[in-house]
Amino acid sequence: MRIVSLTGALGYGFSIDALNRVLEHDVDLIGVDGGSTDPGPHYLGGGKVGFTRESLKRDLEVGILAALEKKVPFVLGSAGLAGGEPHLEFIVALVDEIVEEHELEFKLALIHTELDKQYLKDKLRQGKIAPFSDQIELTGASIDQSARIVGQIGIEPFVEALEAGAEVILAGRACDTAIFAALPISKGYPPGLAFHMAKIIECGAMCAYPSGVDVVVAEIFDDHFVLEPGGLDRKCTVERVAGHTLYEQASPIHIHEPHGVADLSESRYEQLTDRSVKVSNSKFVPAESKTVKIEGAKLVGYRTICIGGSNEPLFVEQLDEIVSDTKSFVAEQVRDSVTPDDYTLNVRVYGGAVNGAEYVDLASAQVGLVIDVVGATQAIADYVLATARGRMMHFDYAGRKSTAGNLACPYSPSDLSLGPVYEFSAYHLVTVDDFSEAYRIEYRPVGG
Repeated sequence: MRIVSLTGALGYGFSIDALNRVLEHDVDLIGVDGGSTDPGPHYLGGGKVGFTRESLKRDLEVGILAALEKKVPFVLGSAGLAGGEPHLEFIVALVDEIVEEHELEFKLALIHTELDKQYLKDKLRQGKIAPFSDQIELTGASIDQSARIVGQIGIEPFVEALEAGAEVILAGRACDTAIFAALPISKGYPPGLAFHMAKIIECGAMCAYPSGVDVVVAEIFDDHFVLEPGGLDRKCTVERVAGHTLYEQASPIHIHEPHGVADLSESRYEQLTDRSVKVSNSKFVPAESKTVKIEGAKLVGYRTICIGGSNEPLFVEQLDEIVSDTKSFVAEQVRDSVTPDDYTLNVRVYGGAVNGAEYVDLASAQVGLVIDVVGATQAIADYVLATARGRMMHFDYAGRKSTAGNLACPYSPSDLSLGPVYEFSAYHLVTVDDFSEAYRIEYRPVGG
């Protein structure tokens, strides 16, 4: 069975020549991952997609047309980056455009993964939700405050949709591996091999040399799988394939899935040809209970920033004092209209030739600064930022000879209002009796 991964994420792009070269042979599925939590909670909370409309449509159009021509399924997971309902709807609208423009006809499956808040509160009361860490506390109130919460589905809904004859599958938040492992596992291939294979190819040709967001193909057998990039300018090597197995994993030998763990402690990597790698001996250990990871985001304020820099040695040497004075000055200036609870002010320092807290090379010292304010409203964030920026710009530090500005700001306007700020409100594991609790499948005939 041959599985094609288009690229590292829908919208990154890929080589048409590389895809065409792969499609000269039979394939069984074309898939692509659509998202991640890597860019943070903003996209989940705000319902925003993480790539441009044009880049998403281009990748969808090429992928879907190729799959329909080869008469194989096209599978997308974590639609629109975060996989909530707004993200899935955005991708569906693009697919509808493609269908109309090319007069297509196929069976579409939509896998919805946004979770009901009452369902989660019931699970919480039952003691069936556990945190990944102590950093995020989940309560009934934080569930209600969340803009949305999604469940990261495994292979089950993909298998269900494939067996129902879906030709195009668009899923909300999904395990990256599920997109590519579902079909081979449903056909009886060893799950340890399937999950290991899927974990490597979900980032496309990042497992190749030179690494890149491009096409890769995996061929799975009963006792091994083989990886090869689509483009002739790349090659899979043992070092790159084994190295990419570690990607986003806490353990070098365990890949955790909703229904168990892929055990790679005995996996073997062999250079099969100068462009392909053979992997074998990956096992699977079923879990004692079924779990679904949930991700939620809530609004915490509005952000305004100012970017600046300095290469003045005395400014750099006294930066800690300048920042401390700025925070005190701001608190005093705004106290009549803004309470301390209404904002947070941080000054993020980049560079500076520092060793711990000591600036050791003042002659060549340079610092980049981001003055960062999150306020209860955008107006508060703008006000506090302007006050802080003005103070740092003209702070009269010891030894200062000039009365001009202390900071060089690369942009005009210097103050950049960035809008809503979200933080993760849920990053937990939910124990489920059945995985179907975490998703709903909708089938649609498209076109015709």
